[in-house]
Order: sequence, then C-alpha cells, then structure tokens
Amino acid sequence: MPGDFHETLVGVVHDCPSLGFDLLRASVADRYKGTCVKAEAVTESVNHRNTAERRADNVLKYTFENGAELVTILEIQNRWDEDKYYRLPAYVANAFENHKCAIELVVVCPNDALAMRYRGGVSINPEFYMPIHGIGPADIPLFTDPEDPCARPETAVFAALAHRKRDLDQVHISTIDSLLRKIEPVRSRDYAQALLSFLTQPSCDLLEAIMKTMTAPYHSEWSDSLRQEGQVSEARGSILQILELRRVSLTEAQQRAIEACDDISALRQWLKNALTAASADELFAEHTNETGTP
Repeated sequence: MPGDFHETLVGVVHDCPSLGFDLLRASVADRYKGTCVKAEAVTESVNHRNTAERRADNVLKYTFENGAELVTILEIQNRWDEDKYYRLPAYVANAFENHKCAIELVVVCPNDALAMRYRGGVSINPEFYMPIHGIGPADIPLFTDPEDPCARPETAVFAALAHRKRDLDQVHISTIDSLLRKIEPVRSRDYAQALLSFLTQPSCDLLEAIMKTMTAPYHSEWSDSLRQEGQVSEARGSILQILELRRVSLTEAQQRAIEACDDISALRQWLKNALTAASADELFAEHTNETGTP
C-alpha cells in the first residue's frame, strides 16, 4: 500500500473485517440487530475453480452473541462487469455450501449510479432472485469526530477513499489524522500514503500540512519513507548516468533491474562499482554473489 486502488480498498477491509459488517448495515440496518462478538477474514476461495480471477475480494465471517454466524462476501467494483455479474451467484452458492450459514453479498462502487445498478440484484429465473447490497459514496459517511464510537482508523480511511473525488474538509482530514495516531506508526504511514496517492490535491495538501507541522510517530515514519524514496531515486539515476558517461553498456534486463531496485544498500554498492566497472558484470559482481544475477 499504496498501489492499485482496488487492492488498496481490499486491503483496508482485510485489516478490519468488521468494516464489512458496517457496510452491510448501511444497506439493511434492521436485519442484524444482535451484537457481533467476532469478525474475521476468511481466506479460502468461494469458487470451485479456485483461480485468482475468480476469487472474491473479501470473504468475512461474523459470529453473534447468540452463536449465530453470517458470512459476507464483499466485492470492490470500479465499473460494471458483465462477467462478474454472472459469477456472483456462484460466490454466494459456494460460500453457503462451505459455511452453512446466512450469506450476504455487498458490492462497493465508486459512484451511486453504479451502486444502484448492482442493487438490482441477479435474476436467475422469474422465481429466483439473488439480492445484492450495492454501496456507493452516499451510503458511506465521512467522520468528523475521532471520538465517534463508529470511527476507527480503517473505517475513516475507507470512507475517505470512497469519497476520493471530493475535496475533503479540514475537519475530515483532522479526524483521520487523530485516528491514525491510535495504531502502529508503520500501518498509519501506509494508510497516509494511500490517501496521498488517491485523494484530490486539495485533500492531500491538508493532510500533508498536518503531517509537516504537527508531531506524531506516523508522521516521522512518513517523513523517513519520503527521504528513503528520494535516496533510492537519486541512486538509481546516478548509477545510470555514470554508466552512460563511462560508456558501460547494459542489457534491457539489467537496466530494468536498476530501475526497479528499492534496496538502498544494493544501490549504494552498485553506485560505488559504477565508478570503476568496465562492464555490467563488474557492476553487479558483489551483489550477484549474494543474490544471483539481476
């Protein structure tokens, strides 16, 4: 994190399985009134083919105080997918077979129109209809109070990402910052980087201003990561520039290896070697002995 937007949202839900129950209740507030005492992410596939493209994004299992169980399949859909539409009933059927309990299907969408389309469910035949809980930004509230009982770092980050095309207010960003201070700095830093990758520029400016002017452990982690990224980028560029000036040729694979490397120790060694290496083999010599040819 960050990376692909879809995978970022999937990862946030995996970090906080109870988030899926919050989203379900946004659609059917009166259906599940009992207290959920356990929430967990279930890792097995819900499709017998068990291929990556046919796995649900999140399979979440909830246990209630009376012992009843519920499995929620939560999909992140950035667009209408006709193939996925016809696969969804198999997800539900296989989860029902595997867990032998109630199954709900939640589809989170980037806009309310798409959520409404998925909310139409799947009509298998005139007498068999499978409902889908389509969730759009209008169903996901932004948090304005870090003391709100429903406010958790993951739910606040997920909500902000769900509203990523909107310029968030200072109160929204401040609330996120307050919540991120409550968890381990590395995870908070990763969430902050995700927000900075996907929110609008005005929203990012607000978050960056807080992290630059206030003090929290995750702010330091974020600053350190920026410095590390700067050092890595500079080292990569220096290696390639020196080799070009010294007319040392690289294969495409070797150049890609340098451009993709984020190990600052390896880059520093390659930079030192680049000053004297007569060939690419000499450039990678020490690193090759330890890890194999790039």
